[in-house]
Amino acid sequence: MTTPAHNRFIDMVPSLLLLMVVAAYLVVAYLTLDDESGAVPIMTAYLTLFLLGIDLYSTFKGQHAGLNKKAEEAVPLSTELRATISLLVLVTAIYLVGFYLAGFIYLVMSLFWIARQSLRFSIITAVLTFASIYLTFEKGLSFELFRGVLLS
Repeated sequence: MTTPAHNRFIDMVPSLLLLMVVAAYLVVAYLTLDDESGAVPIMTAYLTLFLLGIDLYSTFKGQHAGLNKKAEEAVPLSTELRATISLLVLVTAIYLVGFYLAGFIYLVMSLFWIARQSLRFSIITAVLTFASIYLTFEKGLSFELFRGVLLS
């Protein structure tokens, strides 16, 4: 017989393992990366630590215990396959035409067809999203995102 506390601990195991991996990555990153090449990965690691902290806190408090199991049961295999295939297409498109164009098209299509938003809303959201990504990486961090082999 398992207790609710035991179930919450079991739900926390993946996040705790990921927390250890991110912490180890930060130690290695600070020891091996210079300021320029480490800016984005280290920022991403800190953001991941923040999100893991929120996840662990909510799991510890029991605020989302069991929700993941219900969500996994409700998703048919065909939906998971379509999601996986669409991500593989996105990665291929990023390689071919670059992050901005592939990501923009993917976001518009996802919002329009999957989330059932209006085309206008989908385009506006994608424009604002990729404008903020451009400003953050290209201007703020002076880090050029991949342009793709066909467009570079």
